[in-house]
Amino acid sequence: MTVPASHGVVLILLSAALIFVAVFDARYRRIPNALVAGIAITGFAHSFLGGVRGGMASLLGAGLGVALLSVQFARGWIGAGDVKLLGAVGSWAGAMGTLYIFIGGSVLGGVLAVVALARLSKKARVDVAKTLSSFTRDGVLAVPGPSTLARTQGIPYGVALAIAAMIVLSRGAWGA
Repeated sequence: MTVPASHGVVLILLSAALIFVAVFDARYRRIPNALVAGIAITGFAHSFLGGVRGGMASLLGAGLGVALLSVQFARGWIGAGDVKLLGAVGSWAGAMGTLYIFIGGSVLGGVLAVVALARLSKKARVDVAKTLSSFTRDGVLAVPGPSTLARTQGIPYGVALAIAAMIVLSRGAWGA
């Protein structure tokens, strides 16, 4: 089961929405629910236009997107907006596309984390090193939840997911 590929104006509008998500998350470290809901609803509608099989693939992609990030959310490592965003783009991408977005978003999120780490003060980097050392010794990773960090300290994972989604969804438009 696959979802119909997005082309032309539909792909441009979806990309514009994802760019807005990325900019908003980078600036405010949150993702607007209304925008994510709009992405999800239009994804379901677009997929159901391709028939019941396309609609079912869309539902499967959305469910998989939420499931892939639910553990990270439950542990306080990411915010709810990131989970909802992967579910929403999953409605456009189907199950395999959602996996590709998840993997690509994880790699890009790692790059963002390295950039954020490089921008930390020396004292903050020492604190990170102590936390990682404690993790290797005790097996417990004590990280502050996204809500306890200053907005500027969090990694805007929605940026990574939005970029990965634009890449994966545009590849479908190219027939790849």
